[in-house]
Amino acid sequence: MIELSTRRLIELCPGPPRLQRAIDDNAPAVLIAGNGASSSASVALLQCEYALRPVLRAGWCAVPQTIVSHGGDAALVLTDPGGTPLSVGGVSQEGPAAFLRLAIALATAVDAMHAAGVVHRALVPHRFLVDSDGRAFLTGFGYAACSGTIGPLGDAGLDWDDTHFLYMAPELGARPNRCVDARADLYALGCILHEQLAGVPPSGVTDAAARVHAHATHSARASRELARLVPEQISRIVMKLLEHAPEQRYGTAAGLVADLRRCERAYRRDGRIPMFAIDGPTALQRVQQADHAAGREDRIDGLPAPCRGVAAGAEAETRNPAGSRLHELDVRAVLDISNALASDIVPARLVETLLRTTLESAGAEHGALAVLRHGVWHVPARADLIDGTIVVMQEPVSFTADVLPVSLVQAVARTRDAAVIDDASASPVLALDPYVRRRRSRSVMCVPLMRYATLVGVLYMENNLAARMFTAAKAALVEVIASQAAFALENARLYEELLEQNRQRAHAEEQLRAALAGLERASRLTAMGELVASVVHEVGQPIAAVDTSASAALRWLNREPPDIGEAREMLVHINRGAARAKRIIQSLRAKSRKAAPPFSTVDLVEAVRDAATLVARQLDAFGVVLEQHSQDSPVYVYGDRIQLQQVVINLLANGAESMAELDTARRLSLACEAVGVDSVRVTVEDFGGGIAPDIADRLLEPLFTTKENGMGMGLAVSHSIVDAHGGTLTLSPREDTGTRATVILPRADP
Repeated sequence: MIELSTRRLIELCPGPPRLQRAIDDNAPAVLIAGNGASSSASVALLQCEYALRPVLRAGWCAVPQTIVSHGGDAALVLTDPGGTPLSVGGVSQEGPAAFLRLAIALATAVDAMHAAGVVHRALVPHRFLVDSDGRAFLTGFGYAACSGTIGPLGDAGLDWDDTHFLYMAPELGARPNRCVDARADLYALGCILHEQLAGVPPSGVTDAAARVHAHATHSARASRELARLVPEQISRIVMKLLEHAPEQRYGTAAGLVADLRRCERAYRRDGRIPMFAIDGPTALQRVQQADHAAGREDRIDGLPAPCRGVAAGAEAETRNPAGSRLHELDVRAVLDISNALASDIVPARLVETLLRTTLESAGAEHGALAVLRHGVWHVPARADLIDGTIVVMQEPVSFTADVLPVSLVQAVARTRDAAVIDDASASPVLALDPYVRRRRSRSVMCVPLMRYATLVGVLYMENNLAARMFTAAKAALVEVIASQAAFALENARLYEELLEQNRQRAHAEEQLRAALAGLERASRLTAMGELVASVVHEVGQPIAAVDTSASAALRWLNREPPDIGEAREMLVHINRGAARAKRIIQSLRAKSRKAAPPFSTVDLVEAVRDAATLVARQLDAFGVVLEQHSQDSPVYVYGDRIQLQQVVINLLANGAESMAELDTARRLSLACEAVGVDSVRVTVEDFGGGIAPDIADRLLEPLFTTKENGMGMGLAVSHSIVDAHGGTLTLSPREDTGTRATVILPRADP
């Protein structure tokens, strides 16, 4: 189904019928034609236009696609060829060149319509859509029918509005019981061209009945008399279209196009249009006119049928055109088939309905559906008539000569036109097809499935009982079925894709749940690993200090005589280191349990100095000189003293390690100072190789390190501690060389 509720509507013509353009950014634009009512007459107009679909072509008209409910009323959806409705007198002031371009475009569209066997009967300016390239397309076929089958005005109960009477041919309203041929449209086209040249319609009256009477009894004033700049030859062409008697008008739109092109060539070459003889009646037509004037029609009617056909000539052709096959269609049957196809969206059921309906409608004994997906042909289903019962086989098979006449399908796909072959075995081309030779095919029909201008697939029908089994009426009915099937199959394909996407989404969601469960387990293991790494890293420093102090104490005791005082001092350092390791372990345990640390007011200047003392021996081992630039007065923060000291120790240790490869003097700078009244800043600067700016933030991530033997935990732990204290830790390269680590903490009252 074509969804209209989400499209933007642009009013093209208020009607009747009302014409709107429905625009969607993700789909081709379509036209919506409706009468704003659901009366039987209004619906009949739409059904009449829809029934003509098999002979309407996108090259010269807006082709009906489907009948829908729009705004509570019945509406017809058509392809959108582009362009805007022709305005009255749109080229009256633009000169002969512009008029000729427009007239040729309008006449070309009318000629194509007549070639398809259709008479419009309601040509008015707004029935033409003219695009920016000057091409014209016809719309509004609600009053149309095939040549030779149309009675007088008002047949089939159709109501005509006043606008039509401005352009109505005399034979439509004033001559009952007369068949109307294509020349009625040429009269209406003459009225439109006269109006384009002179700015007024030929009749010049406003009352509906008076208009009909004026067309039948009064001659129009030449457009040259109303607009003096109109070349005389153009005026003569238009006046010939406006002749009261159809026999005196142009016989065909093709003749009109030829004369207009001759005028255009002359005007483009010489700037003027010479006089020349325009399209006139043939010798046979002149004889017919004489027969009519002498009252000899009864003599012609008394001739045998073959003689009547020769004597009647072109008139006989208009009374029995090939296009009249459409009137053999049962409109109710067409609507029933359309509803059946539109009511099912499950692909399997839709394909079965399509093949079953097509075989029944065409009287075929074998059929197949071939669809085109991404440039590759597939045959999803076939059907056969077995013992009077249609059996549908939905077993996909390859597109080969074993299942279809490949040459015929490819020809139909290339031309986009249906092919009806009376006897395939006798055809000089198809008889060579392997499929036709093997099955000895007789009557075959291949119809394209078109969705807008896109080929969806083909329907193939076959009856090998006899030749010429597929009549024109059956072919027309199958074309109507195919037009509906193309949209139904596309909707079913989208529905199937939606189901597949839902299945894939459900599978992906199941995989996501499994992945999340695995990720949760991995996260727990990672957290445990980070905790172990933190313990190893953080406790490693006080243990190293304990080890150093113990070794020094042993050396003092091994002296002769032993230096008890120095040994006692080392034991004090050992005691402090052990106590510090204990507090670090307690802090890490609290952190792993997400417990809040025991915060209190801390003199950060004093804590920083003590941290420097604790790491002094480690710095000595690296040969690093520590320069302290902290202020003398205390500065207070609210936090955990041990954790804050651990941050300073980690930063000093990192700075010392970064200068391990230096051959020059190794210096560290440590400063603690107040910044304004709200903040405290601790700065650690080294003079090593520095860091790249693009990895400064990554150095604060757990397990990321640039050192060969590093664990990637010291800076990460320091960052988490500072963050827990409401502060920030940043790393940046110094101006000349080295790295600067800056800690900003909120200041607290003493």
